[in-house]
Amino acid sequence: MDSIYAYDSSSVYVNLFTPSKLNWSQRGVTITQTTTFPVGDTTTLTVGGSGTWSMKIRIPTWTSGATVSVNGQQQSVATTPGSYATISSTWKSGDTVTVKLPMRLRLVTANDNKSIAAVAYGPTILAGNYGSSSPNGTPTLTLDSLKRKSTSSLDFTGTANGAAVTLGPFYDAQGYNYVVYWSVSGILPTSTEGS
Repeated sequence: MDSIYAYDSSSVYVNLFTPSKLNWSQRGVTITQTTTFPVGDTTTLTVGGSGTWSMKIRIPTWTSGATVSVNGQQQSVATTPGSYATISSTWKSGDTVTVKLPMRLRLVTANDNKSIAAVAYGPTILAGNYGSSSPNGTPTLTLDSLKRKSTSSLDFTGTANGAAVTLGPFYDAQGYNYVVYWSVSGILPTSTEGS
């Protein structure tokens, strides 16, 4: 729990987005987080207990247009990427905070060669699945061919060197040959949502 949450005498910090429960015993408060992140872009924090304190929610650098709602009402708070959005309130048991962190495809260029890049969706680096075959050299990925297969997974389809390729989370890349860094052509699509 040390990385997911932190707290001091007047604030709780939400650093990571994963199903979890914080017991803030000094305040007699619990916070239960429910989410499908990183497949989904929303997390919900439910307060147990009551009191006056601040909730500070990390807004990752890879997002833009993040929103924070309390009990269904969008809050007018700064959601600057790379900072914390702060909600100060007199909380009561059952209050909910919903955080939406919009995700999009983005490129992460190699440090030593800016013409080579990995593809990420939100925080997740994607790997191309080549099964038992090994690509020769660095494949060229056609960026505007990328499409998300389904909103219930992080699987994408695309075209590399003129052939279809499936991309999925690097953290799942095992048991097959994969590519993370690509030569790239074209531009990233602005919408990739599947069915």
